[in-house]
Amino acid sequence: MRINLVHLLYQNMKKNQLLGLFCCLSLWALAQNKPSIHTYSAKTIDGYTIPFTQFYGKKIMFVNTASFCGYTSQYGALEQLYQNYKQHNFIILGFPCNDFGGQEPFNDSTIKSFFLKNYGISFPMMSKISIASGDTSKVYKWLQRGHLNGVANNKVDWNFNKFLVNESGNLVAHHSSLVSPLDSSIIKWILSPSSITSVGLNSSKRELDFAELISPNPTSSRIDLVLKKTQYSAIHVRLYSLDGKLINGSEQQILSEKISYDISNLAEGVYVLRIDDGNIQQNIKIVVAR
Repeated sequence: MRINLVHLLYQNMKKNQLLGLFCCLSLWALAQNKPSIHTYSAKTIDGYTIPFTQFYGKKIMFVNTASFCGYTSQYGALEQLYQNYKQHNFIILGFPCNDFGGQEPFNDSTIKSFFLKNYGISFPMMSKISIASGDTSKVYKWLQRGHLNGVANNKVDWNFNKFLVNESGNLVAHHSSLVSPLDSSIIKWILSPSSITSVGLNSSKRELDFAELISPNPTSSRIDLVLKKTQYSAIHVRLYSLDGKLINGSEQQILSEKISYDISNLAEGVYVLRIDDGNIQQNIKIVVAR
């Protein structure tokens, strides 16, 4: 009986270990094919839409804000953090939200007047959103749901939660309201090396803009380029992931000024298209979104 009990306990331990391994492998698989935050966009508090492609190469802090919260004073620390480190390719995006304690009852215009008058906020503030009720913001769905961000499930439980996203558009960390914007771990992360330095994309060749992208960017199925000059006999067109892995590559004879590249089989995300004639090269950031 004792042996059987030990055996059962051992079998249960094995099952739990296998389940844990399966969960880790599932998240790893998602992480290999996840869309980055750069495929999203948001409406600013002034009413215009900004695509997050413009934040490629920057570390981003996402924070949900409120005007009448016990943590509202963190606005001051956020502005201090932004002023101290914005020159380090760092930006903060603020998202007003009324879902937690009903502490952001104002409309966009009044919210803007409040944070400008009381805290002099200069980092970008977005239009008021929903996170925990109603129509959840697509951005905050990505931040909170592991099957979208490929990293982890993170629940926003109150105002002034902080999400950290690296230069490649990948989720790095989630901090609760209790963590100050000036926490040493956040500052250390801001000053850490860039996530997009990669061997595959490094080159000693001279950079020159010799092609112009004429297809939409973001795009869903193809890339169309027009050469600015026609004296090239052949060029290499290569597509890389942001970590420098070669996705596809080919040599094309130049028969016309226009070059087309099929990307219909690529997952959503951000890529680098390299055009190279052997002496000079051009790198173009491409966003695939559907």
